[in-house]
Amino acid sequence: MHIAYLKNYQEWIPRIAKWFRDEWREIQPMTLQDIKARLCERVNTKTLPLALVAVEGNKVVGTVSLIKNESKKLSKYTPIITSLFIRKKYRNKELGAMLVKAITSKAKRMGVGRVYVYLINKNHVAFYEKLGWRPVKEVVKYKKEQVLTPLYVLMKNLRTTKGSV
Repeated sequence: MHIAYLKNYQEWIPRIAKWFRDEWREIQPMTLQDIKARLCERVNTKTLPLALVAVEGNKVVGTVSLIKNESKKLSKYTPIITSLFIRKKYRNKELGAMLVKAITSKAKRMGVGRVYVYLINKNHVAFYEKLGWRPVKEVVKYKKEQVLTPLYVLMKNLRTTKGSV
């Protein structure tokens, strides 16, 4: 298993787009074409937005992205990690942690001091906390079909502190 840039696996974009649509259609209804277009924007390696993929053999089995925050309401929380997806058969094998660590390392090499993640499922908070992420003090609410839903915002500080190795 290795981590690579989506740029090197662009032929997988249609399949990844289908995975995203099938997994998240309830929370982010988008057309397959719109999802593909967003993924095509993430084929960068030195600027945002960018995406990484987990590859086993010659198959993409997971992905994660780092993008600029596009929300006006949450504009101070940027950049954000988004679209962490692992194919079902590869879940619960530390692959999600590997992808999050890889994308945060890339962000740090790009000079980013902090990264954020937005979660609508409180059960996912513990996963990020194990990786050193800390909740932002406020829990933001957003409207989903006229229902206010909690949005958990977590932050990872990438700056090295004085005296750290």
